[in-house]
Amino acid sequence: MATELPLRKVIMGFLGILVVGLAIYIAFISVRPYTSKGFLDIQTTNQTAEGVETKNINFYTDLVKNYKECKLSPDTNCFCPLLFQGAPENYIISITNIPGSKITTITMTENAKMEDCGDISSTGELKTNTSEIEKDAIYFEDYYLSPDTTIIEILNNDGTRSTYTGLKKESFASVNELHLYGSKMCSTKDVSGSDEIEFKNGAIYKFNQEDTAIFSYNSNIIREQSGDIASEQTKGLRKCTPAKNALLAYEEFKKLVSQIKECKDSTCTYFIKQNSKTAFPQDYTVTAVNQKIILEYKGQEVRSEQISKEFCLFNDFKKTTLDQAVKLTSLNFNNYLVIEFYPFDNNLCLLPYTIKTLADKKAFAESSKIKKPIVPE
Repeated sequence: MATELPLRKVIMGFLGILVVGLAIYIAFISVRPYTSKGFLDIQTTNQTAEGVETKNINFYTDLVKNYKECKLSPDTNCFCPLLFQGAPENYIISITNIPGSKITTITMTENAKMEDCGDISSTGELKTNTSEIEKDAIYFEDYYLSPDTTIIEILNNDGTRSTYTGLKKESFASVNELHLYGSKMCSTKDVSGSDEIEFKNGAIYKFNQEDTAIFSYNSNIIREQSGDIASEQTKGLRKCTPAKNALLAYEEFKKLVSQIKECKDSTCTYFIKQNSKTAFPQDYTVTAVNQKIILEYKGQEVRSEQISKEFCLFNDFKKTTLDQAVKLTSLNFNNYLVIEFYPFDNNLCLLPYTIKTLADKKAFAESSKIKKPIVPE
């Protein structure tokens, strides 16, 4: 009896050690895949601009967001301040534009340093994140002191006219490559004045919906009547009015355009309103005009896309052959619940449904015992 108790203690102690060891082993194999080099590489190199917030690189994501939102403003001959206070050490942001493509890429490179403008060397394993800006061409400062200006006149909604200062495109050079490192921005193209500028107070200027100048307004800081900080370069310039929910609206617009372009072999359906929800945010309208799809914000064009096929229109769901179509001049998608697209060799015919016509089609299908798919509510 005296030896039984110590033996029991030994056995229980051994079992306790075994359980603890097993728990440590399970924890180790569970954590190991997430700390392996391969997993971390995938998380870093494959993330997009919208998915890098976990790495605390808001200096990059904010810049991309500001740039995109400014491009989606319906205003032109105006400027947008960029919320950029510099890139941390070992980070470089490259803004490039492929000649003739009208696409600008904004790429963040991690573990990099700038030897000379455009000459990037590594301080470790290079990791990148890239975002695209469509319908864009970039320009850089091409002056010594300040850009040339002009007077811009606009017609207001109430019928009155306003004038303000605009920048002349001749004061800027078309460039293919710009780089941001620290608080500096440089151009690989030789320009008048300095090829490298301080960029902590940077801005982009929209000459139109495509041509975009990137410049800095650091010197001669003043306060305008509005209270905004600006320099002599931006004094009197018009600030672009942001379009609310612009990024959401543009993403939906791209989905619609993609569906139209890929509709080739059978009828395609696009839902504008479904389950009390609308596809586009408030104040946005989508219109088919001639061979274009146009996205507007409060009546002003934000984006448009050319369609290769000629649009036509069906007015009756029972008559959907090409010879029964009429020419489409303009169709506001917001006035309907659903649009059906009927592809032909050189045409794409649209059949819009209201609440009434959708109910009529369902009633007709039931009475005729048509078994083909019916457009749902």
